[in-house]
Amino acid sequence: MNKSGKSPGRPKGVPNKMTMAAKEAVQYAADNLGGAQRLLEWAQEDPFNEQIFWSKIFTKLLPLQAQVSGAVTVSWPEPKNRLDE
Repeated sequence: MNKSGKSPGRPKGVPNKMTMAAKEAVQYAADNLGGAQRLLEWAQEDPFNEQIFWSKIFTKLLPLQAQVSGAVTVSWPEPKNRLDE
């Protein structure tokens, strides 16, 4: 306990038990609903389902940040002057 009489909380790196329980429950449901094969079938049932898969589900697997290095070249055509026409 610290000076205020409260415990310092969960040690760094120890997962939250409620979060773990929720993830386990979702995994259990997914496994019993057909798992990856059922997800594939669902996505193929309707173009809207596939849109949801790519926009809402798959994006959860992507990193939140990316480090990119290199050069970027942007070019566009010169604007036309209407007076020259």
